[in-house]
Amino acid sequence: MSEHPNAELMRSVLDAFMSGNTPALGQYFAEDVVWHVPGKSELAGSHRGQYEVFGFFGKLLYLSNGTFRVENIDILADDDGGVYIDRITAQRGGKELDILLLLRVTIRDGKIIEGWDCFHQEHLWDEFWA
Repeated sequence: MSEHPNAELMRSVLDAFMSGNTPALGQYFAEDVVWHVPGKSELAGSHRGQYEVFGFFGKLLYLSNGTFRVENIDILADDDGGVYIDRITAQRGGKELDILLLLRVTIRDGKIIEGWDCFHQEHLWDEFWA
């Protein structure tokens, strides 16, 4: 059985993100994409449009001095989008982050239109970025 096309797209997005290939990311995200980040840190909130969403991604790398990493565990996809199951690690100011992320993305016409970050131990995410 072949992989769902949305799973293929999601793998390409993750590859582009981890390699810092912003031009490639631009082809996978809708111009008016919305990205929801829970919690109380300076990164929390709804980021709207490619400029804000890619700015959020850049901030993850900048604030962690380039140590922010995503280790994909699994991707589940269907006609509406999919879910990434990831391990997130980073170091910052003597602190270490090591948590699980479930990321739900909605995909329309081959582009991500919305993302919802759901962290297992959200308090550790908030403490790390404080």
